[in-house]
Amino acid sequence: MAFRLAFDIGLHVNPGGLEVSDLERQTRRKAMTACIMFDRKWALLLGRPTSIKLQDVSPDMLPSAAGRPPPSGPHYVTAGYNAIHRQMFELLELAGKVADFQNSTFGSPNTFSVKGMEDRAYVHFLGLERLFHNWYRRLPEHLAWKPNNIKAAPIGFFVLHQQFHVCMILLHRPWAKYGPMSLDGITATRYPSPESPGHDTDGASFSSWMSSLPHQDNRAALSRSMCTQHAIRVARIFWHHRQRFDGKKTTLAGVQHAGTAALALMAALAHKSAELDPHTNLRYLQVLSAAIYDMSHLYQPAARMYHLLKSMLVEIRTEMVKSGGFDVSTVANRYPTTTTPSTAGNNMVFGSNTWFPVADPNCLPPEFQLSEEDRAAKRRR
Repeated sequence: MAFRLAFDIGLHVNPGGLEVSDLERQTRRKAMTACIMFDRKWALLLGRPTSIKLQDVSPDMLPSAAGRPPPSGPHYVTAGYNAIHRQMFELLELAGKVADFQNSTFGSPNTFSVKGMEDRAYVHFLGLERLFHNWYRRLPEHLAWKPNNIKAAPIGFFVLHQQFHVCMILLHRPWAKYGPMSLDGITATRYPSPESPGHDTDGASFSSWMSSLPHQDNRAALSRSMCTQHAIRVARIFWHHRQRFDGKKTTLAGVQHAGTAALALMAALAHKSAELDPHTNLRYLQVLSAAIYDMSHLYQPAARMYHLLKSMLVEIRTEMVKSGGFDVSTVANRYPTTTTPSTAGNNMVFGSNTWFPVADPNCLPPEFQLSEEDRAAKRRR
């Protein structure tokens, strides 16, 4: 609705011929930019194509090229936030490319039925991954993840880095092929692979070039490793963030970041990832659980996520104490599953990028349940 209204009132065109003030011009640009960023973020999280195409928006209504903030002076803080905003726009534009690619590539169950199609998709995936790495390397000095910046940067600095690692998790997620978990811990492959990557009918040159890329099984292992590594980084960023700022005062994006990272770490536990031992994994999950608890005071979805994650952590610890290890079969089938036809039977922790909170709000702890008066106040706001 907001995207449609933005185009209806002409926020996508340059109001050069109109008598508008600089303030109104800036406001129009910020509103249009916010719509684009919102579209990209939710497209990637929900697995849907983007709605706004940049070719339909005037270049004058987009953020200008990123620059360095002044080293000192009264405008330093404002310039710093503007630089973060520009970098976030570039990052979410890449996220939009990932959303469109994944929606077109994994949207059909027969996408990889033809030999060579998965190899071509993997080449495209590698190109997107390279774009993200280039973006990260080009970050200005004052936005790089360094000790001095960690101690002095505004809160947006932490959100920016969280968003990067979450994008990397969601980029690798389909290739990790976690799939639904069976009782014996065997993964059901979600996307079929061609029998052999070396018999493409389009010519030997492409096949010989593809032979240097990882085999399908190695691709899944590499992507699982990357999901785990980036989830660990999200947890570390949350830890540093909570050392300087009140965890209860954050944006809704923080809930999405913590939830995505927690899912990746739970999947690593279930698939016995070699990236880290279960005890280290649990410590990072505890950091994310504490961050989600802080956010639960503002956002009801965070309260449900915290309740679910806390219950799972308790059961995992209990199982580890009893058996000396973690058997996913003791936990995988105790929690809600997705009910859509395409994902029926998939465990919500290991077979999806999305948190599906329980339907009954009364299952929440008393401190997280909203009274009717509180609900009415939230509706009025």
